[in-house]
Amino acid sequence: ISTSAAGAVDLDETDGITLTDLDTTDGSITVDAGGLITATDVVASGSTGDSVTLSTTTGGAVATLVTGADAVSITADAGDVTVGALTATAGILGVTATTGSINDAADDNTADFTAGGLITLTAQDEIGVLGSGSDTDLEFAAGSSVNVSTTGTGAIDLDGLGALTLSDVDTANGAITVTSGGALTVTDVASGTNGNISLTTTTGDITGLATVNAGSGNVTLNSAGAITDDGSTGTVVTGGVLTADAAGAITIDSTVASADISTSAAGAVDLDETNAITLTDLDTTDGTITVDAGGALTVTDVATGNNNAIALTTSSGDITGLATVNAGSGNVTLNSAGAIADDASAATVVTGGVLTADAAGAIEIDSTVASADISTSAAGAVDLDETDGITLTDLDTTDGSITVDAGGLITA
Repeated sequence: ISTSAAGAVDLDETDGITLTDLDTTDGSITVDAGGLITATDVVASGSTGDSVTLSTTTGGAVATLVTGADAVSITADAGDVTVGALTATAGILGVTATTGSINDAADDNTADFTAGGLITLTAQDEIGVLGSGSDTDLEFAAGSSVNVSTTGTGAIDLDGLGALTLSDVDTANGAITVTSGGALTVTDVASGTNGNISLTTTTGDITGLATVNAGSGNVTLNSAGAITDDGSTGTVVTGGVLTADAAGAITIDSTVASADISTSAAGAVDLDETNAITLTDLDTTDGTITVDAGGALTVTDVATGNNNAIALTTSSGDITGLATVNAGSGNVTLNSAGAIADDASAATVVTGGVLTADAAGAIEIDSTVASADISTSAAGAVDLDETDGITLTDLDTTDGSITVDAGGLITA
């Protein structure tokens, strides 16, 4: 079916149908079917309002090539939707598989979705997760903004061929995996039933990092550039284990159980944690590390490259299990709303230039530092074991003894 002048096409099919070639010169295309729609070549040319709308009550849809001058909408009340190349030139693009899945028609790396506006995908089952192949996810043209959700059991796997904005991506019960070939703007990503979330850029930053909620599932952030928070304390990364790697600075607001964070290029790490957290492994190539926690801070391994400073703070709870903290010759600052407790191993020490430690309780530290400024604001002793010589610039307790053992000259 084709038109050679302005005018729409409206087709009502009782059963399934193959749309071998439907095109308009200047008009919309609407197809309603009672079975499988196979859209081999459907093009609505024109301008504003000249859109393509395909809907079926059963059988699903195979959309090989569908283009609208304005918007594109494909709805399958029953059955899966398989996508080849959908283009909504100036408008929004929507695909709904009410009781099925949405997947790529081919094992390729070409754009499945291109739109001038928001791309919305909704399915009961998986979105972008084919059973086999080397490139099974759904691909989005550079600059796309997406709203993708599942209502049943199923994972989501998306691939941005350039910059990609995750306006709202969520599963009812499934993991979420997103890779972008440009900057990845993360507004709202949430997995149901504690599904893992993985967000990756092959070029560009992970930016505008707002709400990422995996419940108790793990969150993995891999950036070819920096990882940048959205600047709002009301939006956080929620999960069990937070793993973040970047070739630049990392700024994250979190509510997680533990963190493994590293940089492969110059850039600081700034982590603001709502509750208690275990710092399993935090390290920078060349940048400071700052951690503020609203609960107990368990410090397993924290290290900066190029002698950059480390600052660890709790607003509630202890700094505990204090193991390896290595700032080279940079300064180390520990501020605890409770006590500061060493991990009791002589093999793990706080290494730095100036050690500053303040606590509302007892302080126990094994150190290899040049000098120390240590004080307590509540009852509690200070016990400092220093590997080498040390200058005790200012050590004081409110109500507690002070014990210092050093392997070199003590300058008090």
